[in-house]
Amino acid sequence: MLPVHRALGAHSERRPAGRCATRRWLSTLLCTGLLLLVAAGEGTAADCAESTARLVSAEGAVSRREGATGPWTAVSPGAGLCEGDTLRTGRNSRAAVRFVAADTQIRLDQSTTLRILPPDSASSDGHLDLIEGAARFFSRVKRRLHIDTPFANALVDGTELLVRVDPERTRVDLFEGSLLVANARGQLRLSAGQGASAGRGEAPRLYRLLDPKDAVQWAISYEPMLSALLWSGRGAGEEAASERLREARRRLLDGDAEAAFAALDRVPPARRDAEFHNLRAALLLSVGRADGARAELAAARRFAPGNPDSDAIESAIALGLDEAERALALARGATESAPERPLPWLALSYAEQARFDLPEARAAMDRALAADPGNGVLRARLAELLLALGELDAAREAADLAADQAPRAALVHRAQGFAALLRIDLGAARAAFGRALDLDPANPVTHLGLGIAQIRSGRLAEGRARIETAVSLDPFQSLLRTYLGKAYLDERRGGRAATALEIATDLDPRDPTPWLYRAIQLRADNRPVEALEALETSYALNDNRAQFRTPGALEADAAARTAAIGQVYRDLEFDQLALVQGFQAVDEAPDDQSGHRLLADVYSALPRHEEARVSELLQAQLLQPLTRTPVLPLQGETRLLITDTLGPSTLGLAEYGPLFERDGASAWVSLWGGGRDSLGDQILATALYDKAAFSVGQYHFETQGSGGMRRQNQDIQVGFAQVQVTPRLGVQAEFRNTDGDEGPYLDETGTDTREHIRSQSARLGLTYRWSPRSVLMASYIHRRYDTDQNTSGIADPADPLSIAMVSGTGSDDGSSAELRQDWRSEGMRLSLGASRFDYAIDLDLDYLGIFGPEESRIRTNIVSDYRIDNTLNSLWLYSTWRPLPRLDLTLGLSWDQMDWDENRLDRSQVELLIPGLGWVELPSDSSQTTGFGASIEQLNPKVGLTWRPFSETTVRAAAFRTLRGPDTLRQTIQPTQVAGFNQLFDGSLGESSWRYGFGIDQSLSARLSVGVEASRRDVLVPKLEPGGADFLEKRHERFVRAYAALTPSERLALLFEYFYEENILRIQDNTEDSTHRVPLTLSYFEPSGIFCSIRGTGVWQSLVPEGAVYRASNSFWTLDLSIGYRLPSRRGLVALSIDNLFDREIPFVETDPNRPLFVGERILSLRTAVHF
Repeated sequence: MLPVHRALGAHSERRPAGRCATRRWLSTLLCTGLLLLVAAGEGTAADCAESTARLVSAEGAVSRREGATGPWTAVSPGAGLCEGDTLRTGRNSRAAVRFVAADTQIRLDQSTTLRILPPDSASSDGHLDLIEGAARFFSRVKRRLHIDTPFANALVDGTELLVRVDPERTRVDLFEGSLLVANARGQLRLSAGQGASAGRGEAPRLYRLLDPKDAVQWAISYEPMLSALLWSGRGAGEEAASERLREARRRLLDGDAEAAFAALDRVPPARRDAEFHNLRAALLLSVGRADGARAELAAARRFAPGNPDSDAIESAIALGLDEAERALALARGATESAPERPLPWLALSYAEQARFDLPEARAAMDRALAADPGNGVLRARLAELLLALGELDAAREAADLAADQAPRAALVHRAQGFAALLRIDLGAARAAFGRALDLDPANPVTHLGLGIAQIRSGRLAEGRARIETAVSLDPFQSLLRTYLGKAYLDERRGGRAATALEIATDLDPRDPTPWLYRAIQLRADNRPVEALEALETSYALNDNRAQFRTPGALEADAAARTAAIGQVYRDLEFDQLALVQGFQAVDEAPDDQSGHRLLADVYSALPRHEEARVSELLQAQLLQPLTRTPVLPLQGETRLLITDTLGPSTLGLAEYGPLFERDGASAWVSLWGGGRDSLGDQILATALYDKAAFSVGQYHFETQGSGGMRRQNQDIQVGFAQVQVTPRLGVQAEFRNTDGDEGPYLDETGTDTREHIRSQSARLGLTYRWSPRSVLMASYIHRRYDTDQNTSGIADPADPLSIAMVSGTGSDDGSSAELRQDWRSEGMRLSLGASRFDYAIDLDLDYLGIFGPEESRIRTNIVSDYRIDNTLNSLWLYSTWRPLPRLDLTLGLSWDQMDWDENRLDRSQVELLIPGLGWVELPSDSSQTTGFGASIEQLNPKVGLTWRPFSETTVRAAAFRTLRGPDTLRQTIQPTQVAGFNQLFDGSLGESSWRYGFGIDQSLSARLSVGVEASRRDVLVPKLEPGGADFLEKRHERFVRAYAALTPSERLALLFEYFYEENILRIQDNTEDSTHRVPLTLSYFEPSGIFCSIRGTGVWQSLVPEGAVYRASNSFWTLDLSIGYRLPSRRGLVALSIDNLFDREIPFVETDPNRPLFVGERILSLRTAVHF
């Protein structure tokens, strides 16, 4: 047939090979002869020098012919194919070919003949001639491939299709993409879901595909180990038949389906019983012949009606055709009728796994092994289930024992490969998968495992190609498509990833995993509303686990990019929705890093949650698998001093990290510039190699300050290392260095303050996983702060000429040691822990005050030396259990014991300025020493309730008591929240508080969610004085949060929020504060990458100074605007922000000066972030 671009108007006949083709054939034949001589008797033709294609798998009779008239010779997987070669599959046979030039996977059906032709033009990447049979083509790269057939040609440009050539007709079925089908009579342009048919002398005719799976049932992969279990000994009168069955079984275990069929054909018809037909059915199933297998099963049932092995094989067929309920019914029926036979239990294990019920699948395999304990194939299947359940040691033992029992079974080596992969023994994993492919090169799951191992070793393109091979071998496995979509995302091929994940969701709408990765892909395409919908679908499909966790344990992933999911909520400004999901994720699986990471991200936007944020970050880091996601310098700091919109760093960059953790290095650069000479940068680098991960980063921010923002110059450096010593044991270390200057800045009294802060911290962490549901965490942190502060101002408001200057030098040195053990079962979660915090403060203060008129002034100088030692010991126990469906009850108790010891030495000097004499020292008691101590011991009950009366409703309530520890060490691994209510508020040392809270979150529709939360804190603050801690200051704090989140379209998001706070401002001399804050945010997202948001915030604040009888009230509105562009392929973003657009004066006193909410003047800033 003429090539497509020359076919229109031409006669539809094959052209002769021609003289050039003959010369190529003679040359190939000569080379082949020479290579055969060198190979000294090899039974198959040798590879050519430059292969155009390579044979991936051969099931049954597969042969090759070099040139047009050469002999047909058997060919093995791995053989190269050259231009002019012809490949042929026999009856009941299949083959898979990778066409290298066009980067295309080709799957050949039985009785198919395919010839490789030279490219017919410079723009063509390949040229094939399908002479007879059927071939399925799979390509995800833009390549131009010409396919000739006797009746029509196809021009393929990176797509997925089936071409079938019958004696009188050619059919082309297009599953994805587009292509041109043409012959001399006409042409058709096909799109996905369409087909074309052409007979002799006919133009191509269009038709609609009804069920694409019907046309390619022969390409489905069924577990071939089924046929290995059907043989059993027979009576003495049928020894010959049994020997043939034994031979067929041996051949099948060796992967030689052709010899197995031949052995069965030699069984006399008179001796073909139910056992024979079952074995032949399983053998046909192993090469994809489901129709033939069903016919054999029908014959078996005529010999033995209700045969349980027949039903087990029928269950496997149903499962391959996505008839999960029928497969389960058949398998259960088989086990009930013959519980002593292993095959029905094996079939039941696959049916249960298809329903994501791994415990039941494992129980079925236990029954199968009880029936046949010496069967290595069964034990290998058990090993795979143990891996999926996370029982790594038991899985490894089962796989090793299976290798001893069945060394020639591919499934055994595949199980060993996955076990090695989860141990991060990448060399052993690749070797085991290689052995499995030598025995069974057509198994798609083995190719998937090898692809994951290659990607984990840093060979992304090679691993992705291997996963494409897996998909070509079984195009209807959702899991394979999902992993392929992940690989495309990591290659920054968003369009291909979207297609693969969409097909995965269509293949198995019940699987939550592809929906999760679709959300990540949609977020990368700047479509967060659709990403949120995909997340909600993922959660709805997987209600026994949070949507941030993927099922399965094929790799140590643990929902690798959960922080990116948190960023989806932050893009939409739906922080409260993110909090609710984060709380639920932590409650469901406190030993998984996902929920902790999400809470750490979202807490950054809430005042007085800095201690909770860095604590959740610490727990996420301890629990995280090896990762190339960087440790952000600013993320572990509590003294941020800028609003959430300013500076070079947002507190989440995981959206740009790889989905497949793999060996290699990454880098991030973020630059920021704004008004008031404000500049910032953040540079990060990470590396992952084998069992170790490293991260280094630096952060710089400087500004001349503005209303509400201090003048500052801050530098942070961080280094992090993590080593997975064993699959159970992980250790990590982190070092931080901070150096910053603040000021000069003036407060409302005119006091000028300048401060220099230096801090260094070192952290060691350890995690040991006793089992998938039991984990031990240990943390040790040492931190040192050094401060220099100088303050000057008016000493006495009644004396404008008075001067007060204070200089202070201090060093805080502290350490913490903590231990926590978590257990988790089906209806109960326990957390037990202990901690000790020690810190010491050495502070030197030098006060100089000058008072009085100029002619007779008094100068006072007081030097004070402080030494403070503080210790906090804690024990805690938290339990969450489910007494009723949809109801979780948390009960906990902690014991805190704090010791405080202070020693102070004051030295004073008073001088009088006498005219004519100068400064004269006056007699005074020049030194005074004081010392005192205090001890507080407290039991803290914890009660929490989470009730989900309906799937769209969550009700939360909590009451608990806390004791606040030292400021120097603010990270802890104790649970930070009870039923979604934060325990760790920034506050005073030693303060004891009760918090009571109630909240309800309701999804009114798929696009509208509302919620409200109210809480109260009753706080007792100790007066640490020489008399002890007997006198207590009492205060009450109240908080209300409400929200309504609406996504009216796929591009718009609207958020209404209300915040009310009533508390005491310690930094304002215990001023009573009541604040109402009402933000309204509208966000727009364009799939091209552009995004923008506008936020208007109304604030009403009322302040009452301590002891005052008047109330000062202020109110204002402010408007913030941002617009940006998300770079393609997850490369980063560029964003322009305008805070306080109308340059309003903001008379607002921050409740948390470490994380201010507003700036007092218009600030225009530009942020860029790029990932390399």
